[in-house]
Amino acid sequence: MSCKVGTWPRLYKRASAILALYAIGIYFFALRNQEGDSASYKKLVDESVDLRSKHALEREPAIQHRTGVQKEIWTVEGAERPHIKIVSKKSELTLRQNRGKFTGDETLFSIDLQHAGYKLEAEQAKYDGARLALDGAFHMTHPIGELRAQSALLNGLNLKHDASELQLGRGVRIDLPPSESLNESLSIVSDSAFCTLLPETPFTLLKFEEIQFKKNVVIESGRGIKAQGGIAIYKNRQISLYPELPLLHCRLTHDRFDLEAETIQLQLDGDEKPTLAHIATTGDSLIHFPPAGRLSCKGAIHYDPVSQILSASPKTPLQFSDETLAMEADKAQIDMGSELLTLEGNIRFISSHFQGKETYAIAEKASYFPKENRLVLNSSSARKVLFWQNGFTLTAPEVHIQRDTETVQGVGDVHFSFDLDEQNYFDEIFSRYL
Repeated sequence: MSCKVGTWPRLYKRASAILALYAIGIYFFALRNQEGDSASYKKLVDESVDLRSKHALEREPAIQHRTGVQKEIWTVEGAERPHIKIVSKKSELTLRQNRGKFTGDETLFSIDLQHAGYKLEAEQAKYDGARLALDGAFHMTHPIGELRAQSALLNGLNLKHDASELQLGRGVRIDLPPSESLNESLSIVSDSAFCTLLPETPFTLLKFEEIQFKKNVVIESGRGIKAQGGIAIYKNRQISLYPELPLLHCRLTHDRFDLEAETIQLQLDGDEKPTLAHIATTGDSLIHFPPAGRLSCKGAIHYDPVSQILSASPKTPLQFSDETLAMEADKAQIDMGSELLTLEGNIRFISSHFQGKETYAIAEKASYFPKENRLVLNSSSARKVLFWQNGFTLTAPEVHIQRDTETVQGVGDVHFSFDLDEQNYFDEIFSRYL
């Protein structure tokens, strides 16, 4: 190949021009910043810096959704490694950063937990390594009962060796199933509750050392008993019920009586199937039991749900009254089955309605049969029954008063006058009324 002199310089200039055109094209089409490129590039650089310095999640947490989640909660005690297994249909895991530190917050949905004989369910659950928070339709079952609430918080999950705290809120309900022998159920309802779970006995309900129920407490028994108050404390197999302030009394209702007292104590019996064994009151108490009347006393009242016997032995005299009469005595007993009222000790009988006349009587014992409208007054060995009505007097070992026919009958050794000692004794007691 041959070339004339001066050809190479012209080719060089032509090639240089072509290369220049390519360079200009690359600049305009590839290297030159377009509108908005600076902002995009800056964002890319900033995100790279954030990632390198581990601060990207501080601004916007990352969220991960998972299904079929199983969470194992392990604890270590010596050579043992007890654990709790939580099964959830789905979960939402949120990752956050704070000054370079990563934290995870996982919410479990539709959880199912089974451990040591109990089963626990809830709509949502969160576990942060020390506390298990449950929300929505919290439901726990155990062979001796059920526990329900809208929210629950369990502090400490080392249930094998350490005590844990359980806080329940927004509608708490404990149900104990009927016992085989008595077919009696028991339930406790309140706005909130708090208890400590002892080691080796998690969620065994009435084996808790102490449970505190607060606000709108209602206790119901399968025997038709319903107790209401503001605070209830379960301890040593006994439930103590206190009033809802500013009220001064709790209330216990039964299909045959209504009781008001400063404190009501319900004693439970039985281990696997607890039953209501005994009821007692403290402070001022008032009992309504139609059709008999009402009984008030300053002291303890006891009720046996099995025998249906209610008894009172206060330190000061108690009072029984209805629309037409009033009686005072040292102690009383009511058989709710037969509706028999028995008063004993220093009986004082007063009525301004019997036969339309002022009527007074002294006895050692009084038995009132509401179904028969009959009142029987009995004497002691030392003194007869003393009966007085508008100047008419009667003494006898036993006096029957038929209230519907307004008749009086003396039984035994009957006298129609008081002797001097009887008159003085009668005047000493009733002189302020006569």
